[in-house]
Amino acid sequence: MDTTGLKVRAPAWANDRLVAAALVGVALLVRAWHIGWGLPDFTEEAIPYQLAFSMRSVATGAIDLNPHAFSYPSLGIYLHLLVQQGVYLLGRLSGAWTNAADYQLAAYLDPSRTVLAARAVGVICDAVCVLAAWRIGRRVSRLAGLESGLLVACSATMIVTSRSIYVDSIMACLALWAVERLLAWHETGRRGAFISGAVLIGLAAGAKYPAAVLLLPLGYLAWARDGARGTRWALLGAAIAAVAFLLTTPFAILDPAEFLRDFSFEGHHAAQGHLGSEGHASLGFHLANLVRDLGWPGCIALLGSLALLARRDARRPQAIALWLGLAAFAIPISMARIDAERYLLPVVALAAPLAALGLAVGLESVPAHARAASMAAAAAMLMLMPAITGFGVARRGERDTQVEARRWCETHVGRDQLMVSEGYGPRLAEQRRVDDMRSRPAYLHASRAWQARVDSLRCFHVVSLPLVVTGPLVNRVNPAGRPPVELVVAPHASTVTSIYYEPSLFTGADWFVTTSAVRGRLAADPEHFATACTLYRLLDQGAWVAARFTPGPDASGPEIVIYELDAHARAALAAKRPWDPLWWTAIVPDDYRRRAGALAAGEGEEAPADAVALPALGADGEPSPWVRTLLPLYLDHVATFDYTLAEDLALVGRFEDAARVAGANHLMMPMDVPSCLLASISLARTQRWPEARATIERTLRACDPKAADPALELQYARALAHTGARARARELDRRLVSRLPAGDPLAAAAAADLEHDQP
Repeated sequence: MDTTGLKVRAPAWANDRLVAAALVGVALLVRAWHIGWGLPDFTEEAIPYQLAFSMRSVATGAIDLNPHAFSYPSLGIYLHLLVQQGVYLLGRLSGAWTNAADYQLAAYLDPSRTVLAARAVGVICDAVCVLAAWRIGRRVSRLAGLESGLLVACSATMIVTSRSIYVDSIMACLALWAVERLLAWHETGRRGAFISGAVLIGLAAGAKYPAAVLLLPLGYLAWARDGARGTRWALLGAAIAAVAFLLTTPFAILDPAEFLRDFSFEGHHAAQGHLGSEGHASLGFHLANLVRDLGWPGCIALLGSLALLARRDARRPQAIALWLGLAAFAIPISMARIDAERYLLPVVALAAPLAALGLAVGLESVPAHARAASMAAAAAMLMLMPAITGFGVARRGERDTQVEARRWCETHVGRDQLMVSEGYGPRLAEQRRVDDMRSRPAYLHASRAWQARVDSLRCFHVVSLPLVVTGPLVNRVNPAGRPPVELVVAPHASTVTSIYYEPSLFTGADWFVTTSAVRGRLAADPEHFATACTLYRLLDQGAWVAARFTPGPDASGPEIVIYELDAHARAALAAKRPWDPLWWTAIVPDDYRRRAGALAAGEGEEAPADAVALPALGADGEPSPWVRTLLPLYLDHVATFDYTLAEDLALVGRFEDAARVAGANHLMMPMDVPSCLLASISLARTQRWPEARATIERTLRACDPKAADPALELQYARALAHTGARARARELDRRLVSRLPAGDPLAAAAAADLEHDQP
């Protein structure tokens, strides 16, 4: 007797296996359809994949099993390490690479093989998850099993996530199988099913921490089966799960300091949110995606399954266990402030059999003579929306906007031009990164053939705008004679993002790239990101849109707009606001300025509420004391970006712009020799020798005279020679020639300057 009330002949096991195989085949088909989207470009964060790569020494090929990162537990990382080990060995056997260094260079230059293998992990996990959903639904009826499996197979969220490199698909698969095994134990009492269910809970938590909530349905099923005596089963299951977790994340014990640091950060991350979702909980976001995955009929059927919670029905324990698991996953992500689709995976996996169960309950009230037709109609209605949505998502990926944008840039952007790009823009070979790679062990230990491939890359000058997404913005102030004090600059670190969008920074750029993945989030909050919105408006009004790449039914990726900055557009950027080397202090509120100023003056943390807001620049041209307290924040969020932009401006010959941008670093960090050199050389190239000399002398006063940098001394000698101090210049040049070893390029340059200066 089928539990929907229909009398059916017991199906042959062979028929069930055919249904299961068909469901798995559908899941594999829609996920593998465009599994290679975006390749050979690769712009995913892909944390487990990146960590797996970092665990292998490029010098020896040895593997360090400690990932030294615990934002995720280690099972997913180890799984990806195992997969990459297989790719590595196959490549060695085929002669594609000869050592670990070649392998890493190959993954950098064309990651297709390694990425496809890594994405296959998510695809396979989803297919196995479909099988678990089918088995859970099959306990109710053949139709419920089919519907449950199809809902998971067609889930748009699961399809998208499985074709990227995350641990969520691994967790969802293990979590659903854990529930399936526990339901089997509750029904049959087989100890093997209980032990495997508890182990799977531990493994699911070993893939991602939130899966530990499955101890709730385990505890309930133990109580529902054995009453108070079920406590022993619950405790035993928790112990088994803990052992399984620790076996797959052993360095939680072996490296507890790093583990606790990263684990606590993740909890703080979820509470604070990140860019685009700090100001609201994610309930609405996840509800919208759940409706997309299940469809309105599926959501109604899901709610219909709640009726079983109050019934005396053989299906009641199954419904309660599934709802406990679903709620335990759903409530935290709905209250968190992170709008990430993949967080919904375990909710969808558990909701699918519940929706099938709800449909079965609803059909029980249909008269027997109409039930067969009603079942067919209801099943078709239930699957229509998810199938259409899932198919639509699956077909995306034939084209990718980032790939198309990259190809366009390679034919339109000159080597002596500067491009500024938001995150998720075209992945061009950046000159800086390639130069950096040549100094790294992967390049140094690679074979000559792979080194030649790196050397042959066509490189571009690209500055990528940083994206600060999570946590509060806090600065540590160190008042003299007192313990350090942490002051909050802003409740959300994403406030820093405004720093990178100051229009006057980009008057020397040739191209500016915006992406909907970033622009959409910033433009949606114009009050918080007013500077970014101002820059967007200036680009739209004054710059020419050279190219636009828009996603569509067959194209994945963000919308990418490439603006060409001509003289008119640059003038508009410059006219918006005069250049201020302390432009970044605009994000600092008056309250911080007063409190930090009081601390810097030794007056205590509290300043009068009606105190006048302090200026950023003092009368002596030096940063005010409250600005100097922000040096830690500056080093974390501004200095590297500022230097990178200034360096690229200089490399493309925009020395006026390079001088002022590098001057911002020099103003805050007079002891920083690279910034001083960059600023002074750029000033010299524009024949502003007195300013170049003053810049160097400020750094020399801030540095230890006994540890003077030879490059800085050479540049100082040239500045002296061009400002009337030729005798001091020759003295410095002679000192460099005598002090540096023969053949040193700086000594050769000093000798050439001496020879040129001969009367």
